[in-house]
Amino acid sequence: MVLVQDITSQLPEKDVFVVDEIGLFWKLGPSKKVNSEQVRGIRREKAKITITTCCNASGTEKLPLWVIGYSHLPRAFKSLGIRPENINVSWRFTGRALMTTSIMEEWLRWFDARMEGRKVLLLLDNFIAHGRAIENIRLSGNDLKNTVIIMLPNSSVNLQNPFEMGIIYNLKSLYRISWLNFLLDHKGSELNPYNKMNLFIAIQWINEAWNSNLSPSLIENCFLNSGIFASKRAKESEKNIPELLSLDDRIRELLAMLDPQAAINIQNFINPIEEMGMDSSEDIISQFAFEIFGDRDFETDEEEMTTSKVSKEDAHQAIELLSDYELQQKNGDPNLYLYLQKYLHFLQVHK
Repeated sequence: MVLVQDITSQLPEKDVFVVDEIGLFWKLGPSKKVNSEQVRGIRREKAKITITTCCNASGTEKLPLWVIGYSHLPRAFKSLGIRPENINVSWRFTGRALMTTSIMEEWLRWFDARMEGRKVLLLLDNFIAHGRAIENIRLSGNDLKNTVIIMLPNSSVNLQNPFEMGIIYNLKSLYRISWLNFLLDHKGSELNPYNKMNLFIAIQWINEAWNSNLSPSLIENCFLNSGIFASKRAKESEKNIPELLSLDDRIRELLAMLDPQAAINIQNFINPIEEMGMDSSEDIISQFAFEIFGDRDFETDEEEMTTSKVSKEDAHQAIELLSDYELQQKNGDPNLYLYLQKYLHFLQVHK
């Protein structure tokens, strides 16, 4: 704790980062249990991804998400001809959809390259894949150039991971709200919403929650409440972050319309225990599972996709329609209109 606080006292908040993995069952419904399967003696949960998130203490810099699944490229992306990188997400895959040493090492070097010209502090928890990745980098003789790394203690009363102070809970809550609205929109329809739901939709929701809806003030409050900054202890009145209470109310309201029983204890739905934590054996098992499973063609619990690609003509018409809509607004955005016109020109030139 003293080491962390000594270093953070010498750095501005914008240069103090934390990275953490978040497990997410992207198809988990209210009052439903987590589904799993046995493949060659190894247990795997269905419809699961791991999301690697990283941000700074001021909440002004949220790095693009890395998402880890089972397959080389999910059906939902493949059928649409979309690469995850096009929506600012890096996709990786392992045998159990969990972080591994090799992916963590790749992530750390990617992070360090993004910090070129700066000197930043990166805090991460004491998960075995993190420690092995750091050791591999140290032994390689090609150390990180812009990043100082400190591993947070496993348990401490006075120093905690900022992500566990409300960032993870907020992010999952925002995702679950999108999912509940989706279920309500398709309630009573002929098509089962669980069959219509796919990983492309899920990643769009989590990406939007992370980049647009997760407020910098919430992130900053979580860092202050964590004890990372000795001179900036949070006041007792700041312990309860208003955004979290507001999201709880919204989720309870939506759940009541779908499943009143689930609305009694919303924590089981927002943050199920199966999504929390990873034990030290997961890294080895994930590496081994990837070797014996090979390259999967699809994610677990992924439906067959039959979506057709968008033609250039359709895109052209859609942009023209959006341009007309923006021009007709009372407080239209000239910059947005100009951007749409530039893209229209791009389509015309690149035939």
